Amino acid sequence: MIHEGRVYIDNTIMKSLAGCGLYGGLRHVAHIRGPHDSAPLRAGSALHETLATYFRMLCRGHDHQQAIDSSILFLEADYGEFSQAHVSPDDRLALANVRDVLLEWYARCGTELPFDVHSEEGIEIGFAHQLDDTGKYVFFGKIDLLATSHADGRWIIVDHKSTGRIDDKWRESWNLDPQSTGYYWAGLTHNPEVVGFQVNGIQLSKLPNSTKKCPDHGLPYNECRFAHAKFEFLGPYSRSVAQLERWRREALQLAKFYEWLVVEVGSHDLGRLVEHAPMTGPWSGSCRDCTFKQWCGAGCQPAMIPGMGFVVEKWYPWDPREMPVSPLVELVS
Repeated sequence: MIHEGRVYIDNTIMKSLAGCGLYGGLRHVAHIRGPHDSAPLRAGSALHETLATYFRMLCRGHDHQQAIDSSILFLEADYGEFSQAHVSPDDRLALANVRDVLLEWYARCGTELPFDVHSEEGIEIGFAHQLDDTGKYVFFGKIDLLATSHADGRWIIVDHKSTGRIDDKWRESWNLDPQSTGYYWAGLTHNPEVVGFQVNGIQLSKLPNSTKKCPDHGLPYNECRFAHAKFEFLGPYSRSVAQLERWRREALQLAKFYEWLVVEVGSHDLGRLVEHAPMTGPWSGSCRDCTFKQWCGAGCQPAMIPGMGFVVEKWYPWDPREMPVSPLVELVS
């Protein structure tokens, strides 16, 4: 988003541009998305908001079961209609499966968290922080939780992350994850005592529900299905001042690249965007899971986009203009 000369950019936009300039331009300048892209985004958003409801209820003094009940009611109201209209009942992202996974998370993890959330002010902290001294380029986002770690009592950022599969590749991704680095950088501005971040990993896979015998538990799958839910708390991780500063410099470069795409390229027409946005996906390896890979393979013709089911939908999870912009803070080693 560019508003009154100020460039607002979040991790999703930056990561898209870093993976492929053409993908980033199509998704975040022309606002085109694939026909099946919305379900993972909506399910992930609903999960975050549902967990926020749960922690808010706890902070207000409600007991564990009351917090669960309120959060599930929120999930059903927020995600139910979308799921019914756009997600197959047998899909891992169907409302019933998402609800069951969350219920199991509450049962296993809710009363044995590795951190403490002290107040509602530490839940879903929106931020907008300058990336440079001018204030022209602004990084924005929402921190899921600001908490204290049970390990040493120090302040950490907790990020809820859902995935189709928790495995070693997914675990290792957090060592250098740019969103976690950026949120840690932003969190230091909000609370200079923050020492790291922790990942609350929730595997949103399809829980088995057949009468076939499970080889692991010796029961029909429909009797042991909840045992197949998978959750992990990873971290806390930390970042050095040098790593945080490098992230800021590179985020600033991506913000300027985004500005160029919007102002100099995307403001003209889609054909110009396709012609001038660098197609770096084949070099970075990001084509494998890209929603536009068939379109690119067919020659990147703008006229083909409507016929392939692509739709126009802006990526604005929330409006950063609602937040006061925090000045750039120099980090001290």
